[in-house]
Amino acid sequence: MTHLPLRHATLLVLLAAAPAHAQPELVQLGRSSNLDGHLRPEQHRIAASEALDAVIFVHPQDVTVWGGGIVDNGRFRVDLSRDGGQTFRSDLGPLQSTYQHVGRGPSIVLYAPGGGADPAAARAVWVGATLPPGPPTTPGGHVGGATTVNAAGPIEHNVETEFDQGTAPEAGFPAGITQGLPGEFWFVDAGAAAAEGSSGRLNLHRGLWDPLRADVIWQPATTLAPRHRGAANDVQLHALNMAFSPDGQIAWVCFLGDLVGGPDGGLSPVLYRSADGGRTFGPAREVALDQVRVVGDMPSLSGLLSALGPDPTGLITTTFQADLTVDHAGNPHLLVGVANLRGHALYTPDVADGHYLIDLTTASPDGPWVAHVIALLDAHAHEVPGDAETTPYANHPQIARTEDGTHVFYSWTDTLSALVGPTAGVNLAPNLRIAGRNLLTGQQVGPIDVTAGHPIWDGRALLPAMAPTVLRRPDGYALPIVIAALLQGVNDAPTQYHYVGNAAVIPFLALDPEPPDVPDAGPPPAPDAGEAQDAGPLPDA
Repeated sequence: MTHLPLRHATLLVLLAAAPAHAQPELVQLGRSSNLDGHLRPEQHRIAASEALDAVIFVHPQDVTVWGGGIVDNGRFRVDLSRDGGQTFRSDLGPLQSTYQHVGRGPSIVLYAPGGGADPAAARAVWVGATLPPGPPTTPGGHVGGATTVNAAGPIEHNVETEFDQGTAPEAGFPAGITQGLPGEFWFVDAGAAAAEGSSGRLNLHRGLWDPLRADVIWQPATTLAPRHRGAANDVQLHALNMAFSPDGQIAWVCFLGDLVGGPDGGLSPVLYRSADGGRTFGPAREVALDQVRVVGDMPSLSGLLSALGPDPTGLITTTFQADLTVDHAGNPHLLVGVANLRGHALYTPDVADGHYLIDLTTASPDGPWVAHVIALLDAHAHEVPGDAETTPYANHPQIARTEDGTHVFYSWTDTLSALVGPTAGVNLAPNLRIAGRNLLTGQQVGPIDVTAGHPIWDGRALLPAMAPTVLRRPDGYALPIVIAALLQGVNDAPTQYHYVGNAAVIPFLALDPEPPDVPDAGPPPAPDAGEAQDAGPLPDA
């Protein structure tokens, strides 16, 4: 077969099944004082549950609304929907009842004890990093708790526990908070400054649900110690994450790095696997990207990338962000950008002529690894200005699955040069894009532009956060996504959040031969007098 020019061929294949979509219906949520703690795709800041028909988003509060000084920026609040994301109660909290240390980097997961749908028994389990009482301003421990998800009133039965205090710099931002086996919760961190030159150890934490306290008791579970290439200050450890299969039996931990004995000079995916619910993990597996086969009638991964521009090194590198899920068969899916290495610059992707977003997966613990091409990306990184320093952001890839693990979904941002002109690889006008894949049939749809053409949100879809599981509704799969809006255009001023899940919907017929049965969650709970309904016209962000 004669291939089309690669820049256009991939897009034609993926866009052919993309349905038309309406203008986004965004719901206004709460606010934070700034963007701190909201920049990592591996942070699970939003969670969704079909059984509870609930969506919850966690963020630090905005002291310009709630009062207090700079220390009070670290109190966490949540935005809660009990009707599948149609309406929200915003800024519920704060979650920390005693507030002994300043919180940073919150993450959250929904839990229904016994697997039921009783809203009175359901809890939101949350964790975050903390700052020590004085310098240095690096996370000094963790704080976690559990709270009700009652839509009829304020937060009740809130509990809070601090742990790991005084272990800095080894206590880092929680990544990949998730439920494993029933009543077990996990997250992983790599120290406060792993990407800047720490030991690079991976600290796994396991929490057990205590029904008497209605809380999770957290303890260190295990430490993984990959053999990083080079000296300590050369440690490359990005996009740390972990995820479990739907039954909680298979766990994968991942990061982007460069290990001893692997392909040197670029970033490669590194993964660990557990087959016993996280009790033990096998050795680190560093994926050789130049040996990855691309699924479909396409060249190899090396061939796709070499066609984008000159390839002086012959090396492939990932970009610096990724997200992870595990499907019904226990197979990992890593959504990650891949590019040629720029000249001989270590760990520097060449993105000026575009790069690819792939779903990297395997059906066997030891490979071979294959790539499903999700999109050809025109742009990569840009910066949010601030008074003190700028904040970088990139494509912000996020991956999710159905609760049974048979479908996976993708979200990211990109600036299409065809619409705005040459960008030199800079994501200067990010739009939210989504895609999905049925793992049972192989049917794939997308990319779909969610915010393109919107009078407010076109080119302003900043830092999307997607829940690890999606919601099924009568019209299709709704991807629970929140985006940030800078109220003053800088990173150290108040940030407003908006829910995009009512617009980020992939129709059933795009992925399924027959639409699945959608569970009837019953009528939504009656809001109290103070509950926000549709936020109405959206302010200019």
